[in-house]
Amino acid sequence: MKVFLYNKNNFFNDVFWAGLKDGFKASLSIIKIMIPISLIITLLKYFGFVNLLGEIVSPLFGFLGLRGESILVLISGYFINCYSAIAVMATLPLSIKEITILSTMILLCHTLPVELAVQKKAGGSFFLIMFIRVFSSLFIGVVLNHIIPNDVNYINIKLHSVAVDNPISFSKIIIGWLIENLIIIKIIIINVCVTIFYKILERYNIIGKVSRTFKYLMFIFGLPEETAFLWIVTNIIGLIYGASMLIDAKNKRSIDDLSLRKLNVSIATCHSLVQETANFLTIGASMIYLIIPRVIISIISVWIYNLFLFLKSSKVQRLKGSISNLLF
Repeated sequence: MKVFLYNKNNFFNDVFWAGLKDGFKASLSIIKIMIPISLIITLLKYFGFVNLLGEIVSPLFGFLGLRGESILVLISGYFINCYSAIAVMATLPLSIKEITILSTMILLCHTLPVELAVQKKAGGSFFLIMFIRVFSSLFIGVVLNHIIPNDVNYINIKLHSVAVDNPISFSKIIIGWLIENLIIIKIIIINVCVTIFYKILERYNIIGKVSRTFKYLMFIFGLPEETAFLWIVTNIIGLIYGASMLIDAKNKRSIDDLSLRKLNVSIATCHSLVQETANFLTIGASMIYLIIPRVIISIISVWIYNLFLFLKSSKVQRLKGSISNLLF
């Protein structure tokens, strides 16, 4: 029994137990963010600040098909993280269409202060990545507003309680807030399951085997084949968790700088396709809209970047040729 529990090579310890601990540890950091933010937003709504802010900015949000209060979701998601945006959405009376638009926008552009710093350190261009993420988020918001029907209702879900919608007393507001935060249980379960899944892939070197096969398809994404493994890693465990691998690749020169820049352009809008997508599914967003726009924009961004590099290189060559003709 002791060998089974404590042997480092044991499957239970290396995969299940390690995944459980790592997943729960990651969830604790999420809870520390979600609970205070959702409480603050609930109190702001109770005292009328949310409605006031919504009335002020609502004219600016018409092109996105969102109510004014949604600015809180975007600010929270853009500057903090996806989980804080979920916490804010859980306090607002949003339709499934609004939830889907906001979720997709946040997935394209979130945790900017941290992730921009990480990508810059990993060889990406700070301002280029910021432009791609912010522009694509707003652009997709406009597109989804026009293609998703107003009466869309993919699943029967209600994020906000009656107490929060029609507050009668402060105590009912707090009860409503507690009910809303039950979604944390779902997020913990998802994080633990995703972590265990990654441990299984890691233990049996499945990621390495898949990357050797997937590298031939990287051409579709406009990426060099040597970026296949890192692309898969960042899309399984996320940009923050895969940051150490990206930075290590840059420091050790295992991947050249140009390939790393292209990879950073790709994963700027398309990373953590498993975990982050799953978290937004718990609040009612549609998987199709959460995944397809990110993949398409990622492909388009890299190919535009490749075209820019090609034109730049051609221009430089022509300039060199002109100078040579003048001199010789």
